[in-house]
Amino acid sequence: MINYQFIIPNKKLVTYQVFSYSIILLNIAGLYLLSPGQESWGQGIYLLLLILSVFRAVLDYKAYKKRKSLMSNALLLVVIALFWSRTEYNAGIWLNLLLAGLYFVSTRKLKIEVADEWVSYPTLPARNIPWTDISNLILKDDILTIDLKNNKIYQHQIEYSDNTVNEPEFNDFCRTKLV
Repeated sequence: MINYQFIIPNKKLVTYQVFSYSIILLNIAGLYLLSPGQESWGQGIYLLLLILSVFRAVLDYKAYKKRKSLMSNALLLVVIALFWSRTEYNAGIWLNLLLAGLYFVSTRKLKIEVADEWVSYPTLPARNIPWTDISNLILKDDILTIDLKNNKIYQHQIEYSDNTVNEPEFNDFCRTKLV
């Protein structure tokens, strides 16, 4: 069974990360302001959360500059949702859990798989396109083009992680499947 995998770079990853840090900081500010009658240790926890979030954002920025990878904030959003359970604003719990789920989905690795039976395209949920629906599939200069029979075209620049794909070999494989 032949199986090719292509990683599509997520160009909006940094935007999602900045947005998630903004949500985290707004949450901490909201928790602090909406809990005025809380003990001093409770407000100290929110201050500590704020400091740790800013510190984590700085570390994340430095790591991104070096390795082009970011730390996930999904768990941090879930932890903040637990802090909302200490208040009477239960909507904060559900909103943060929803945002954590959306963050997790939007920052996942986008991967196209080309197999003997189908081509898997990274939608939510992943869409398996049978070869009978494809009019052309080609890899040229690190650009993967999927041309469907219903006149839709998907074109992505791919990034190679560990294994590079031999373009002529891959294109020959696709030609045999399209006949």
